[in-house]
Amino acid sequence: FAALRFANFFGSFHVGKSVNSWTSTPYQVQKIGHHFADGLYLVDDYKGKNLSGRTEQVTQILQAYADGRGRGRLNSDASVKATYVIRGNLLVTGEDLPDYESSNLARMIVVHTSSREKDTRRGRACLKHQVNYRGVTPAFLHFVISKPGWFDDLIARIDAATDHFHHDIEEASNGLRIARNYALNQ
Repeated sequence: FAALRFANFFGSFHVGKSVNSWTSTPYQVQKIGHHFADGLYLVDDYKGKNLSGRTEQVTQILQAYADGRGRGRLNSDASVKATYVIRGNLLVTGEDLPDYESSNLARMIVVHTSSREKDTRRGRACLKHQVNYRGVTPAFLHFVISKPGWFDDLIARIDAATDHFHHDIEEASNGLRIARNYALNQ
């Protein structure tokens, strides 16, 4: 519910419309993600049982996304197919995690949630007003980029946050990558 509301800051998304799922093929997930340039790309329902033996392919797609590249493929005549890179910010929801290899987890920010009583009054208010959410992002971007020096300030803030997060995990094998991920999402 919350992830779908966040997606509405980048367009008009409703349950059953414009949301991808891991029940689709990993390559379809990657190709659709190519069209979400600079937006939030929600792929719902990551569960090992939904992947029916495609776990390795999904892991490859997630790693390619995190490294800013796409997974290349060949046609039957050995010519190269177009490669589609996920250009948005990938948000995956689900009950499971991809395998626990450190290189995979270093590419992710995992947020564990717990079940609690639903606040239906606030939920209905979110649903009622979600059509207005998509206007917030462009207004915020206009506000930010209208300030002189905004880009240099942004880079300095990201670098400072990376240093801050890296200080406590610098001994980890993927410490800098993890710290940069947190800094970019701060």
